Amino acid sequence: MSRMDRINKIIMIEVSLILQNDIDIDLLNHLTITGVDTAKDLSIAKIFYTTPEKDEIIKEKIDRLLKINVKHIRWDIAQKIKLKYMPKLIFTEDKFETYRQGIDELFEKIEKENPELKQSLEDNGQGEPNEF
Repeated sequence: MSRMDRINKIIMIEVSLILQNDIDIDLLNHLTITGVDTAKDLSIAKIFYTTPEKDEIIKEKIDRLLKINVKHIRWDIAQKIKLKYMPKLIFTEDKFETYRQGIDELFEKIEKENPELKQSLEDNGQGEPNEF
């Protein structure tokens, strides 16, 4: 594991803990930090997150709350990990994770609408292939 991988992992863990334990805002307690990408010069760390919220207005409110609290989060992390430079934190919604969730929902919808397709796929894995 490279130094940058370790730094990304530590920042990810610390941000998650801060959001869960130190910031008393319910909307931020339900975030999932999915990844961190820190620049090699430690100038910026992009923090990717997902939220179970589907409402765009609530997502915008979450984004504003993160921007308001970013200095507090950065300061807390700087107290816990020792780096020569503490990167500027930029929170961004993980669009890939949202995209993946949409695909999962689409598959669930297809399975509900076509139970014979689901059965055919299950049979495919256990025996001889069925033709569609």
